[in-house]
Amino acid sequence: MKAFWIAFFSCISFTFLSVNVSNSPLPWDKPISSFLEPSQWLTLFDFLGSNKFVSIMGFILILYIWWKDKNYRKVIFIGSSLVLGYFAFKGLKILIGRERPLGALDEGNSFPSGQSTMSFIFFFLLCYVIRTEISNRSIRFLVYISSTLLVLFVGASRIVQGDHYASDVVGGYLTGLTITGGLLFLYEKWEIFRRDNDHSNGH
Repeated sequence: MKAFWIAFFSCISFTFLSVNVSNSPLPWDKPISSFLEPSQWLTLFDFLGSNKFVSIMGFILILYIWWKDKNYRKVIFIGSSLVLGYFAFKGLKILIGRERPLGALDEGNSFPSGQSTMSFIFFFLLCYVIRTEISNRSIRFLVYISSTLLVLFVGASRIVQGDHYASDVVGGYLTGLTITGGLLFLYEKWEIFRRDNDHSNGH
């Protein structure tokens, strides 16, 4: 049930943000851009949100789950999160139609940030798999902290490069959280239904 409320409030937050964005930056966009501009090293993390990286690593994650658990439900959860995330940010860019910052090198609309969306989804899924598969708390904590930092670095890299406003990045995170939270809720309900059904059938 926790996943449902996370998805619900993320969706509400995204909706509120999306109706306030326009071709002009929000009041907090420029200060954040100015603050991050000297940190050009952040651009090194840009590839972690690319379609190529997320596709390859997502496929590896799916193969691991299938090899380890043979759990097709978890495979569907992971795969559908990645696919839905991709089409969601593409569709939202068209629907909202916010132009990129002046001087941006990337083409297309700006909100939400696709790389922020996909990096969030992938590392959320990675953390979920680690939580369910690894019992060592130190390893889990290390993965959680590392994943959080990497997602933040990906978003910051998009701002430093001048291809996105900070609000685009936040919109990407909220898109990813809405999708993963919603699908996680459905996946957990599916697992509960399966267990109850197996129990009632005497398995």
